[in-house]
Amino acid sequence: MKTIIISGMHRSGTSMLANLVQSLGISMGDRLLEADLSNPYGHFEDMDFVEFHQEILKRECGHNWRVTQTTNFNPSDRKKAIDLIAKRNHMGIWGWKDPRTVLFLNDWSSLLDDTIYIFIWRRCAEVLSSCMRRSKRELNVLKAFYNSNGSLRERLFTVKKSHILLYKYLKCWLLYNKEILNFMKNHSDNRVLFYLDDIIENPQLIKAYLFKYLNFEMNLNNFHNVIDAKVLKRNVGNSVIPILHRVDVFKMEKQLLRFSFKEV
Repeated sequence: MKTIIISGMHRSGTSMLANLVQSLGISMGDRLLEADLSNPYGHFEDMDFVEFHQEILKRECGHNWRVTQTTNFNPSDRKKAIDLIAKRNHMGIWGWKDPRTVLFLNDWSSLLDDTIYIFIWRRCAEVLSSCMRRSKRELNVLKAFYNSNGSLRERLFTVKKSHILLYKYLKCWLLYNKEILNFMKNHSDNRVLFYLDDIIENPQLIKAYLFKYLNFEMNLNNFHNVIDAKVLKRNVGNSVIPILHRVDVFKMEKQLLRFSFKEV
């Protein structure tokens, strides 16, 4: 039994990778999170794993994904994780995608043997911009700011809340990618990190990796059929990143680039 885990910070292209892997005939779950405005082609997230991770994060960290610390499985969580794996043992090769998985990598790696970890990262500015656009749609936190009839109090409250959200998303980006880097440094085999821009510009990277490490021959038509670069807003300026954190962000992006898969 081989397991493929796809993960990375939210809004970084994990759905794109999971869509691609599923298009090769690899099961990514029977009960997948449905498409919505933020992901019109689908999330490709196995809800069994998503709900499992959400329950732990909500209990231990106060939010189901927007967290600034990691946590670990307790004995009850560990039993549930083993049960999730056991239900899929009959498959020759299977996987799941959930950005939250990066917060539990040590727990999962202690339970799974023959596993490939596929990570993806995206520039911080682009992730922050995407998260804020999604917040505007789903939470409507900026409505008063853009409403000419809104009171000054409403406008100030909305601006403050949007700044708080921006900082929370920034802290998440730093944490999620730090966990990826730690895992990459401590595990020399069966893991790969892709830079979103690299695989959009050069899909041969995906093809080379899947063939070399999974023995999957990928028709690049599969890539073009599941990828729509137009839904990924790129080339966002760094001004969206708070000034006091730009050095930390740029240092981390430099490390992420160093560990990104480049073989063709």
